[in-house]
Amino acid sequence: MSQLIFKEVNLHLKAENMKRSLESSYDFSVKAAFKAIDDWNYNFIDKQNLKRFLRSMGHLASKQEIVAILRRLDLDGDAKINLQEFGEAIKTQLASSQPIKLRSQALEEERNTKSLPQPKRKITPTRRKS
Repeated sequence: MSQLIFKEVNLHLKAENMKRSLESSYDFSVKAAFKAIDDWNYNFIDKQNLKRFLRSMGHLASKQEIVAILRRLDLDGDAKINLQEFGEAIKTQLASSQPIKLRSQALEEERNTKSLPQPKRKITPTRRKS
């Protein structure tokens, strides 16, 4: 169970970092991103729009994946994603301008920067007299 929670948290942090990267792009616009998926200009994204978009991006999504995406982003339960729901899904949830470090990244960085404490005096081996 703890592995599942760990994976879910890491996935969330990766998604947040991707959102921050996207938001910091000089040419990013939520409306333009929405319109790229809403190719028939219905002012909402449904199963068909999402499936076509993912296919055009090189991902053949299963029905379960498409339904999972719609359920995660659809806030009002109408099986469609409007511009407001899309904007809420795209914007970052955590308030910070710095990318979030995953636990594994933080531990690796800590290991690389942390040095072993140096002894205060030089220790030399001595022989015991018998």
